[in-house]
Amino acid sequence: MDEKNLAVIKHLKKAAIDKCSERLARARSRGTLAPLPPENGFSLTGRSRRLHGL
Repeated sequence: MDEKNLAVIKHLKKAAIDKCSERLARARSRGTLAPLPPENGFSLTGRSRRLHGL
C-alpha cells in the first residue's frame, strides 16, 4: 500500500468516527441512548457485536 492510499484510509476512518460520535451525541442529548460503557467507549448491537466477537 502506498502513502496516498494510507492517507485516504486514515481520512475515511476519521470521518466515519466523527460521524458516529456526532450521531451518538445527538441520540444521547435526546435521551434515546443509554450512557456508553466506559470500557470500550461505544456499544455494538446484533450483527456488529457478533462480527467483533463482543
